[in-house]
Amino acid sequence: MDHFEKLAERHLILRGYENPIFEKWENGIPDFVIEGNIAVDVTKLTKSIEIDGKTTVIDNDQPKFYQSTKNMLTRLGSEVDEETWFIGFKFRRPIKVRENLKKTESYLRNFQKPKDSAA
Repeated sequence: MDHFEKLAERHLILRGYENPIFEKWENGIPDFVIEGNIAVDVTKLTKSIEIDGKTTVIDNDQPKFYQSTKNMLTRLGSEVDEETWFIGFKFRRPIKVRENLKKTESYLRNFQKPKDSAA
């Protein structure tokens, strides 16, 4: 049972179906049988957008963006002495991961702490 089928099973149980039976065969329809007469097929829907005349499934860029961002923050964190940061992101599609993260990393590396006014 994959991640989406587990979510569907949980949803069915929360909706009051006590014993959804998972059909184990690969690519078989349905994925679940409920009460012997209800068939449920689990399908992941995706959202696509058109960029420069090319259709792109936008679900595909999120893992790359997340992993690239995590890697950048890990690199930055190793060079700063015991400081914590809050980092928030706001972005628009299309995401130009490499270009934007290089600018962000450069900015964060050159960021200066305010001087302590008490010193």
